[in-house]
Formats: sequence, C-alpha cells, structure tokens
Amino acid sequence: KAMQVLEISDQMMLFFLSEIPGFGAASIQRLYEKIKPLSRLLHIEEKELLEFEILRRDQIHALLLEQKNWLEIEERYQELIERKIAFVTPLEASYPDKLRQIHHPPMGLYVRGQLPKEEKKSVAIVGSRDASEYGISMAREYAKVLAENGVQIISGLAHGVDAAAHAGAIRFGLSFGVLGCGINIAYPKENYTLYEKMAKDGGGIISEYPLGTSPLGKNFPVRNRIISGLSDIVLVIEARERSGSLITVEHALEQGKEVFALPGRVSDPMSKGCNALIFQGASIATSPEVMMESLGILRDKKLQVQDNLQDLLATNEKRVYSCLDLQSKFLEDIATEVNMDFGELTAILLELELKGLVRQVSSHYYAKNN
Repeated sequence: KAMQVLEISDQMMLFFLSEIPGFGAASIQRLYEKIKPLSRLLHIEEKELLEFEILRRDQIHALLLEQKNWLEIEERYQELIERKIAFVTPLEASYPDKLRQIHHPPMGLYVRGQLPKEEKKSVAIVGSRDASEYGISMAREYAKVLAENGVQIISGLAHGVDAAAHAGAIRFGLSFGVLGCGINIAYPKENYTLYEKMAKDGGGIISEYPLGTSPLGKNFPVRNRIISGLSDIVLVIEARERSGSLITVEHALEQGKEVFALPGRVSDPMSKGCNALIFQGASIATSPEVMMESLGILRDKKLQVQDNLQDLLATNEKRVYSCLDLQSKFLEDIATEVNMDFGELTAILLELELKGLVRQVSSHYYAKNN
C-alpha cells in the first residue's frame, strides 16, 4: 500500500489538496515546498502536521478526513475528464507563465475550453455590476475593438461591465471568464449563453475552486488576482468609490501591470472610482487605440470602423447616423440636430435599425449599435 502511495504524482496530489474544503493557494504552496513527495500527505499523522506549522487545526482535520476518501478523490478526477474539464497545475508547461509571477499563484486551475494564449496580449476589462448604459456600451466597444486586433479579453463573467466585455469580444476574438465559484456553475444564470459560447469558441472558463463550489462573496476578491494576473493591462470601465473592481486594480499594481480607467462625469457616482484612479496616476482610456499603443501592437492601418460604415450609407442616412452616439438620444433632439421632419427621420432610423447600425434603446430613444 505504501508503494502505491509513493507512485501518486505531485500533480494528482495538488488536485487532492485543491479539493479539500478550506485549502487555498497559499496553504497548498507551503505544503508543496515543505513536503516531498506530496504523496506523503496520504498517510501523514496529525502530530507531524502540527510540527510543520503550515496548516490551521481545521485544515489538518479536513486533510485527515480526506485521507480516508482517496477513492472518492480519484472518482472526482475521473469526472473532470468525462466533463472535458482540464486541471492544470504549475508543474505543467501549459500553466500560464503570467500566473507563475504573481503572489500566491493558484496551485490548480479548473479549465473549460482553453487557457489564454501566451503569445497574445491580454486586457482585463472590469467594472460595476450595475453599470450605466454608457458603461455597458463602452465595455462592449472597447472589448470589440481590442478583440478585432488580436487582444484577448479577460473578465469575471459577472453582471454589467464583465458580461458586456465578454459579449463585445466573443464575436471578434477570444474571451476568458474567471469564476469565483465551481467551473460547473454558470453564475449569474443570465450569463449562461456567454458561459457556454466562451468555452466552445476558442476562449475558456477558468476557476481555482472545485466543482460545485458556491459563488460565495469571499471568493471574488481572491479570484481577482487571477483576472489581473492573466492580463497585460487592466481597464476599469465604471466603478464606485468602494468597488470590487478596485481590488483587481490593487492586485494589478502589485503585479506591475498598467491600469487604465475610463473617465466619467464628476457628478456621476458610477465614475467616482475611475476618476479617482486617474487622479492617482492611472492612464486615461480615451480610446482602445491608446491601449493598443501601450501594448506595443503594430497595425498596418488605423481603425476606421465608423468611416467604413458611413461610406456605405446614403447621404441622409449618414447625417442621422453621424449625430448618434453609443449613449442614447431623444427622437426630438435628433430631429432638431439633423433638421429633418419626424416622418422622414423615423423612416431612416428604421432603415438603420434593419442594417444593424442603430438600436432603439427605449421609446423614442436611439443609439448606435456596437
């Protein structure tokens, strides 16, 4: 029996430790550095564990309990294989190099789909869960333009800015969601379609938590270090003064990453966090191009998405389209600006809607589509 224990790989033991409730990256890392081989943990006794002074008493008791459940642990690992979920540890070449550099790197990642490609640049887009219409539009637009130019988008698949960033990127490039729960849980449920699409279209879903782990509040600040860790740049779209996004910023600064913030109105509570970051020295996200310059991405030509669209439009359509923005405008204001009667204007707006260039946000309010 002892020989069988010695044959168990450290990779498998890292899975064993990751599955024990109450074990985090720091505890697992200390065990890995202290105990060789890790398979000793399958028959180690409480007295010896106490002498190491690595684990709390509740962690020691949890480990001793799991020693008896080794067969169940093997079954859980087999379940991952059947579900096409990878378990990637720092002992493997496929583990992201960017995460090797951070404080307390995750000692095991559960992955659906793919991990971000090392040779490609990555930007984390984070922000408020209850973002404004403007914030949602900007998250989509920045993610779309960055993705079109080969930049991978990293976020947390939460409501608001996160979901908008994933949605903006997914049709044009690669997007990766880092969860604060088990990888088999789509949280929030409203993002299930995004969750499925990201895992199947070249991107991926990532978590350091075992299958079935609930989306507890304490998990999200911890997972934020992975979001920033996987990225070259962190972009904050909208954030209140005390926002969870600012925890991601703290991790990013500790990791030596550049932080960009989208400026907003000084009177807007949703922009107070971003404006404060800019005041403290964050780079101003005036456009996706500014960020791409910082990433060192060389482009053969300038982005001319809006200009190219307008070349295809009739004169009156151009006039209407040009006066619209990503933030919605009232019909009467549009009519005044383009000097056009309501009948002609509504006909043109309908035509632009059918072409997918304009959307009616609410009754009599129109905005450009992303």
